[in-house]
Amino acid sequence: MKSLTKIILVTVMISMLVLYSLPANALTSTVYVSAGTTGYTNDSSTASKARSKCDITLEFVQFSYYPPNNIPSTYYVYAWLSTSSGHAKATNTAAFSSLSAQYPSYYSGYGGEGTSYVLASNTDLGIYYSARFDWTANGQAA
Repeated sequence: MKSLTKIILVTVMISMLVLYSLPANALTSTVYVSAGTTGYTNDSSTASKARSKCDITLEFVQFSYYPPNNIPSTYYVYAWLSTSSGHAKATNTAAFSSLSAQYPSYYSGYGGEGTSYVLASNTDLGIYYSARFDWTANGQAA
């Protein structure tokens, strides 16, 4: 019984750490990208006030013919925010060579309160991949 209590306690603690480490209102989205194209999330995030940066964390990636979470040397998984309507690029590009978090800046004219964004991703490795991101348009306030 004590072992079960310890397992539950550890599980709760880990869950709390994960929740507190994610940005407020973060979305978890998986993008499926065909070779040489750009993929977009179905989910969107709306800036709650003027922002200068957004939050993007690469949580998982799977390239065809490679083990999970393996980004081959000299290649990158790229991600940025685009407007939900029209997919105009709204932020600098985050370039991931490993699982990590990045905080790209909005371009001038973007990041305003009430603007809705989707996450876009592509890679310079010309094969199919899927990637899971935690992300939000509500990064650092302006």
